[in-house]
Amino acid sequence: SLLSFDHLIGSGTPAAQNLNISATGPALDDVTATASVTTPPGGNWLQVRPSAGTFLTPETLTVSVNPTGLQGGTYSGIITIASSAATNSPQSVSVSLEVSLTDPGPTILVSQSSLSFAHQIGTELPAASNLQVSCLCFRGGQQIAVTATTAVTTPPGGNWLLVSPSAETFSTPATLTVSVDTTGLPEGTYSGTITIASSVATNSPQSVSVSFTVTQPPALIPQINPGGIVNGASFRPAPAPVSPGSIISIFGSNLADDLQLASDVPLPTTLGNTSVSFNGIVAPLFAISDGQINAQVPFDILPGDVSVQVMRGSETSVAQPITVADVSPGIFSLNQQGTGQGAVLISNTAIFAVPSGSIPGQEARPANRLEFISIFCSGLGDVTNRPPSGMPPSGNGLSVTLATPTVTVGGVIVSPSFSGLTNFVGLYQVDVQVPSDAPTGDAVEVVVTIGGVSSNTVTIAVQ
Repeated sequence: SLLSFDHLIGSGTPAAQNLNISATGPALDDVTATASVTTPPGGNWLQVRPSAGTFLTPETLTVSVNPTGLQGGTYSGIITIASSAATNSPQSVSVSLEVSLTDPGPTILVSQSSLSFAHQIGTELPAASNLQVSCLCFRGGQQIAVTATTAVTTPPGGNWLLVSPSAETFSTPATLTVSVDTTGLPEGTYSGTITIASSVATNSPQSVSVSFTVTQPPALIPQINPGGIVNGASFRPAPAPVSPGSIISIFGSNLADDLQLASDVPLPTTLGNTSVSFNGIVAPLFAISDGQINAQVPFDILPGDVSVQVMRGSETSVAQPITVADVSPGIFSLNQQGTGQGAVLISNTAIFAVPSGSIPGQEARPANRLEFISIFCSGLGDVTNRPPSGMPPSGNGLSVTLATPTVTVGGVIVSPSFSGLTNFVGLYQVDVQVPSDAPTGDAVEVVVTIGGVSSNTVTIAVQ
């Protein structure tokens, strides 16, 4: 559909070119056609053979130009192929003739004048891009081989732009591989230039502009699951309340950058870049992770409806409503879900009151009737000698619960010999004597009730 000729005044006539004419359809041969030429304006510089006559397909037409007498410039012509037997007749072929006074020489051609890359920090680097570099000789438009070099500039921004081959010579035609590297690059937009040069190309050097945008990942907004604030011992979900001073667990997503544990007291109110607030009052934190936070409800939170929010850096979760009550008793269990065997020790020992051998690597045996046991709880409310939030009790006297709980062991009600805080932040201990008439077995139910509110049910072994 297009033929081009180039002519330098004073040089020889450009070589002729061929057009192959054929027909398709029911009659593949012997289709009669004609070829005609128009050159508006510019004279009769375009010839085709056979011309102004009929021919039968298939046929090869010879197209030639005669630039004699033409001034420098670009000339256009049309060859029209027509046949009364063809449904797509006529067909046209455009012809261009470039007449020059001087030879411009070889010309570098680059497939793209600009490239762009984008990268989000923390993700894979963008794929490399290719640049096709070639060199054309003016006369005839044929591709020729020349030697070229590449150079890279990135003012400012470091060596983030990479080209292979780089700072080396190569022969055209060639494919240059362009890639980027984010090492040491902060968020921002960077600009660079690839320069391709050849000592024999008349349009050397050629430049390719490169832009590179580096962005931070989208902000991860912390989210608290609906009903995701629970008693850290019983794991009873909302609407079960929590109480001042109690240990709670908050479940959600994007709550923290990674797992971190408090290493000292007073407990910090910020771990990593995560904090928790109750009506704007920050809470002491035991541990944080992406999906769970363990915290202490501040002692100075008043009972009622309270809004809880998680702050992660500059992002804040939607407020989650909870109810704070004077007490919210919960017994810790060995499965850390508030069910099954309780976190109950034979008093003044490290022996769990569960079936012998049921805890690998840990001493355990059933409690005897009339033996004292220690039940570890959360949410038993205010105490005497109340410690500051995030701190265990001081050495100036015991921290005893203001309300006295009752305990049922296998349905038998007993009164505690002690109910108060341990030397661990937010952890309560209730000491009772196993009733003489308590049932025996591997799963005797234990419940703590305080202020008219009963805890979850756990079990102990009694013999």
